[in-house]
Amino acid sequence: MSKSVPPTDDDTYGKYYDFISEEFVTLRKDRVAYYSDAVKRGFAKMVSDRIDFAEFNTDDLPGLFRKLKSEGETAQVLVLSSLLEDKLSDLIQRQLPNLQTKSDREEVFSGTGPLSTFSNRLKMCYFLGWLSQPTYSRLNSFRRIRNAFAHGAYRVSFEDAEVSKHFPPLFDGLQPYVDRLLPMVWEDPNYANLRHIADLTLQERVLCALAVLVGTALQEMLLLPVARHYGVNPKDVQGDKSPKNLYDALGNMLSALYTVLEREEA
Repeated sequence: MSKSVPPTDDDTYGKYYDFISEEFVTLRKDRVAYYSDAVKRGFAKMVSDRIDFAEFNTDDLPGLFRKLKSEGETAQVLVLSSLLEDKLSDLIQRQLPNLQTKSDREEVFSGTGPLSTFSNRLKMCYFLGWLSQPTYSRLNSFRRIRNAFAHGAYRVSFEDAEVSKHFPPLFDGLQPYVDRLLPMVWEDPNYANLRHIADLTLQERVLCALAVLVGTALQEMLLLPVARHYGVNPKDVQGDKSPKNLYDALGNMLSALYTVLEREEA
């Protein structure tokens, strides 16, 4: 019995193409929408699983912000800068599959490596679409504040013009953003000890803004690289069925906010 041979001439290919086109056109629109939606959900689930596959922990955020609340400005800025750089570097490394050894990591992240500075890491993440423009702008503002404190530790203050000029991006829309995160808090008697942004000291306001910044940056770095890799709309991965790592990052950011907004007991 002779083997069947796939068609090779243009006329036969044309017949197959016409047949497939006709069959596809006859599909009901609702079935096409159904399959399209199923594919979209499948890719969203793939992104969700990929995010949760990574061992990434943000449980240290609430406790850290509780401690920093009683620290001075220099400690707050430098400690949070160190934490943010470490966690962002960790998330970047997860997206670099050929970064296999300690030597590889040192070549990229140390000395004269391309990602040896916080500034270069932020630029790469932003231009790859791993950070949104507002978050990138706020991170750069914080980076400049960090530089001021690193070069003049305990000699500079949030009140100094060279520092305070970087606050607007951090403070812009902060209260409305907190209100959206905590929609029921202000009317809940269980949270009567929480204060509004306007009632905070400057140092507490900065710490509150940094809690939002750290939480938002980590959430974006968990979600956006993977979503872009699979061509998935990030909104399709968020919501009630968010990946656990993403959900935990949001929850820990909220807990960090609570600690800053909480009124001190007399």
